[in-house]
Amino acid sequence: MLNNIEQFWKQFNSSKSLAIIANREPWGDSLSAALAIKIIAEKLGKNASVFAWQAPSGSYSFLPHSDSLQGELRQDREFIISLATGNAKVSRVNYKLHPDRLDFIITPNDGFFTDNDISIKGGNFAYDCIITINVQDLVSLGDIYQDNTDFFYKTPLINIDNQAGNENFGQINLVNVNATSSSEIIFEFVKENQPNIIDDQIATCLLTGIVSRTKSFKADNITPQSLLITAELIKQGADRELVIAQLYRNRNVSTIKLWGRLLSSLESSLDDRLLHSTLEEADVNLLNDSDISQIVDELIIQIPETLVVIIFLDRGDTCSVISASPKNINGLSLLKDYHPYGSKRIAWAEIAQPVANIREQLLAMVAEKLEKIT
Repeated sequence: MLNNIEQFWKQFNSSKSLAIIANREPWGDSLSAALAIKIIAEKLGKNASVFAWQAPSGSYSFLPHSDSLQGELRQDREFIISLATGNAKVSRVNYKLHPDRLDFIITPNDGFFTDNDISIKGGNFAYDCIITINVQDLVSLGDIYQDNTDFFYKTPLINIDNQAGNENFGQINLVNVNATSSSEIIFEFVKENQPNIIDDQIATCLLTGIVSRTKSFKADNITPQSLLITAELIKQGADRELVIAQLYRNRNVSTIKLWGRLLSSLESSLDDRLLHSTLEEADVNLLNDSDISQIVDELIIQIPETLVVIIFLDRGDTCSVISASPKNINGLSLLKDYHPYGSKRIAWAEIAQPVANIREQLLAMVAEKLEKIT
């Protein structure tokens, strides 16, 4: 029986066109790993597309092929109508479009056609393999999954993740909770089977994922294996200085000021186990979600003893809410009533109400859930 890595390469090698889908927060490890897979696929002569909710900006736009991300997965499946020509040959074909149907008018050259000469079938999907990166379950993909359920049901799916909550929904599941990142998982199975394919672009993508996920090796998930892999990636041509400069040395003044305002407005409850803060609408409009994710990521590194940080983003008549946890408290569960997305560690929810209308209610709900699980 083939192990998971052998199954991966068997499916990967037999596929011609890959749909690589990053999680709903497609920055850092998820984006870096997805782009690495795309480059590997194309070097092996395959077509590959990376799907994400929005293009990276600022810190991650330096990654190779980052400008090729697609935001919408459309599976325009062909519908094939076949006509047997054994009893008659075709002279000409016309069609007539009606308000509620399309008629094909086929004139035989000799003989005639019967109903038995006609057959219909659905054609193939544009992609013959799906690879998900850092996706815990298919429902969390939102519209990408809901609008393409037939595609997900009928297409081989490879699931790559390092999160303990992963539901192993793929036909092939490369889930390793001991790895710091999906980038680390990808390096391991590529090194084992295709070591010569790793070039400077692939190495830089994978190093970006590891550096991002470990917060430049400051997070508590760092392992000796991560450091060994980092050293190997640098030997393979990964541009460490570029990665560090783009992720941690390119903050503009406005972002630094907002970081300060976020810290100064932090409030606490439950003996500092729950912290919360609000970014006003004018501040939120200066940032994109990628910038905000990086600020939140850095925040939870600085407060390791806190269980959960709740950030409210004022968007006027609506708001976004982020649950971030240094202790890996399940933010998706905390915000379950608001249909969250993202990951356990950093979960997002979009709420069709102003911050003032839901802040106290939501904080009370989160506090009550924390009291039960801690």
